[in-house]
Amino acid sequence: MTVHSVFTKLKPQPDPEMFQPGFACEAIYSDDGKYYPCIIEKITPEGKYVVKFKKYNNKEEISLFLLRESRKSQ
Repeated sequence: MTVHSVFTKLKPQPDPEMFQPGFACEAIYSDDGKYYPCIIEKITPEGKYVVKFKKYNNKEEISLFLLRESRKSQ
């Protein structure tokens, strides 16, 4: 499948200095691809972020590019 550039939305690279353990933000949940509030619990040696989603208390290991500031804080 080919995706033409007119359909691609570029996101700015998140600042890793801002996304540290204990930071409240939003992350994309793997099951539905939508953003949900979460807390960063830790950063793995491989550079992945372990986040805990607030609503269901489940955890996922994700990349920095799946994080964003909470809409409420913007």
